[in-house]
Amino acid sequence: MMSLFITLIISFIVLLILVKRLNFLRIGGIPTILDGLFFGSIFFILLPIIYSFLVGEIEITNIPEFSPHRDSDLLIYCLLSILFFGVLTLTPKNNRITKNSEDFIDQRIQGLFILILVLYVLSILLTFFASGKLSGNSHWYRGNAQVFEKGAIYVLLGQLHNVGRVAIPGLCIYFQLKYLQKDKIFKPHFFLAFVIIVLELFMAGNRIVILFFAFSFLIPFFLFKRFKILISMALISLPMMVLAEIWPMARGLMFTEKVTVERVAEVISIAYEKGQSADNDSDLFLILTEGSNIAALKFIKDKYPKNKSFSYGETLILKSFGALIPKSIWPNKPDGVGHEAGEAAIGGVSLILNVTILGDAWANFGWFGIIYIGMILILINKLIPTRYLEFISPIFFMTSIAAWRFDFSFYFITIYILIFYLSIIKVPLVKYYSNKMAFKLFN
Repeated sequence: MMSLFITLIISFIVLLILVKRLNFLRIGGIPTILDGLFFGSIFFILLPIIYSFLVGEIEITNIPEFSPHRDSDLLIYCLLSILFFGVLTLTPKNNRITKNSEDFIDQRIQGLFILILVLYVLSILLTFFASGKLSGNSHWYRGNAQVFEKGAIYVLLGQLHNVGRVAIPGLCIYFQLKYLQKDKIFKPHFFLAFVIIVLELFMAGNRIVILFFAFSFLIPFFLFKRFKILISMALISLPMMVLAEIWPMARGLMFTEKVTVERVAEVISIAYEKGQSADNDSDLFLILTEGSNIAALKFIKDKYPKNKSFSYGETLILKSFGALIPKSIWPNKPDGVGHEAGEAAIGGVSLILNVTILGDAWANFGWFGIIYIGMILILINKLIPTRYLEFISPIFFMTSIAAWRFDFSFYFITIYILIFYLSIIKVPLVKYYSNKMAFKLFN
């Protein structure tokens, strides 16, 4: 009973901070890296915790289940971390307003958005065709991994793809907020979401981008009370949600044979029929919030330092700074702690479970881990050049949300790729064509 009482008290305080931050965004506030960290902690940690009181426990195969009553130490760790992240959003440097001007979206931002979009499409196409998955006798995940082993250029392409699928929804939130403030709608948002989701599902095999774009629509339209649009989109998206639910099975079968249109239709049909006929005990709420990850987090919390010494920066620092270095050059590059939870769940199989940022923080520094993360993100937020603030902050907002699904090193990957973007856009020919394409998209 005490666990529930503490959860409700902290949840109420967190809700007050959340409302304050949402109101700030509505009046023109810039979504930041700290806001994304806070929002992500609510969605991926707090909501599953609250839900666990209803269902009793949350589990993953072969890993001890999480119980909010029994695992009070983990519960307190999670709740205080979320509260700490919420307090960080209230710092002065995190409260900057967008500039008001007739040209309400800076041309530089428009051009950079086009560059990111073009590089994203090129990177996903090149890595997909280089994987040889179309020829068959392949696997969606192993095929991707084998491409990155070919050399540094493919690692760069892979990271352009990873950052692009996060940066584009992040900038769409920013554009949609700016348009809604002028009582307009950023219509390309809908088309881009559809195209990128299709590319991600088929070529990369990933569903997570659906969630990123869901945030990109929900936040601005909810803030400006465009509920009819949200309801219409929810109804239109129902087939996409069905496809997303059966996609793990479909992608596993997709590339075992040569890919044709008929093959794709056949695989989706098989996956749907098996999903309908099987005893489906999957929990939709835990699927949406990826709430089962809290059981993987419990595994790490129980293991460190009781059974294994803290890593002291191996994955939070070393892996982050060497994020773009392929294993062919750095064979002993840290894998992260997710593989330890994956090995416990399914021994003998290369599986990485998401232990969330909190798992990464704990395995490295214990309680100090969340303070380290907060300090690093405050520093990143402070160091963003003012002239790039409105462009970079929304990207980091979505990066922070995505990092709950990936790991802490994704922040540094984003920094490296942003430096690459800002260097490329200075090339006169690139700048000219990016601005030319931007004019057609935004006018």
